[in-house]
Amino acid sequence: MPKSIQVFRYKLCPSKAEVRATIGTKKIISRKVRDKRTKDEKISLKTTFSKIYETDDGIGGRISYEIQQKTQHSKDEYQIWEPEIFFFIIPELQIIILHGAKTIRDRVLEIIESLLSKDSDSIIEVINISKDKMDKLTDKIRIENIRNRIAWHKNKSDRINDNEGIEDHAYKMHKGKCATDIKKFGDEKKVASSYDCKIGLVKCSGIIDEEVKDEIMLKITSKAELGFSNELEPKHWNRFILERFKVVL
Repeated sequence: MPKSIQVFRYKLCPSKAEVRATIGTKKIISRKVRDKRTKDEKISLKTTFSKIYETDDGIGGRISYEIQQKTQHSKDEYQIWEPEIFFFIIPELQIIILHGAKTIRDRVLEIIESLLSKDSDSIIEVINISKDKMDKLTDKIRIENIRNRIAWHKNKSDRINDNEGIEDHAYKMHKGKCATDIKKFGDEKKVASSYDCKIGLVKCSGIIDEEVKDEIMLKITSKAELGFSNELEPKHWNRFILERFKVVL
């Protein structure tokens, strides 16, 4: 189960019917890459789409992306690994969610776009979350439980030369303390254009439905990348995006 995801804007997003018709079940894409065991030989690696499903909100599935890597026990031996990526496309919001390791997410994204984007204007883009929109999201999360708090916060700015390095200034709070309680934090945030943060959660719709004793960290970046200290099933990530995260879209 993935600990991290990224949400992308999908302009002219395909419908659920179009996605199913194009990808279907067991859609396999092959690519030729250099065989790391030799100098000149090439091997064929597969990307396989499977377990396609639909909900009222969107369409998703599993993607197996083959890569060739060294074995854990030898520097000279290679084997084929099949890391998993899960995707969920929400046509109404014009977004796609990719669950799994970032290095694989980026490669899979290109394949998805080449398969589904038939129109030149149908493109997948990184979402840049402004400071004001991130405030709306963090406020919405914090008011869900009095113990939810901003535990780590990093200001970022487009005006690097005018802000005296504030874009690199991070706050790390002691347990039980929220960054919003610090006056200096608020003053410096005023000149930032965006920020990354970690929120200590004891309850949050979609990912922690019942209050827990010890907080669990959720990281959110201004590029719409999210990471959770615990593993989460894709359906829980998707529900969080629909019920909480969509305020930034």
